[in-house]
Amino acid sequence: GIVPSHETGRAVETILQRRHALEAAKLRAEQFHERSTIIADALNKILDEKAHKRAEILARDMSQEEKTAAFEDLEGEFLVKQKTAQFEAVATLDDDHLAAEAELRRNQ
Repeated sequence: GIVPSHETGRAVETILQRRHALEAAKLRAEQFHERSTIIADALNKILDEKAHKRAEILARDMSQEEKTAAFEDLEGEFLVKQKTAQFEAVATLDDDHLAAEAELRRNQ
């Protein structure tokens, strides 16, 4: 409908608030997808490397106790690698995402 002239400012403000909320939600969704993809890629590389190392341990000529100890060491090593990979994967994104959010606020 037609907005009375004394309500025009409020109507424009309402429309812009909705638009800004949608733009912010879209940006956050894109950033979440980007972050998820980068983390998944990094973790998949780590898991592939871990699987290769597990296969190497299995192929070695060693006792079951030695294999168990090697697997325990492997778990500890790859827990650290996993945490490091996750941190490094998103560290560069954080600054980019903050800049994109600031740019969106400036443009709104």
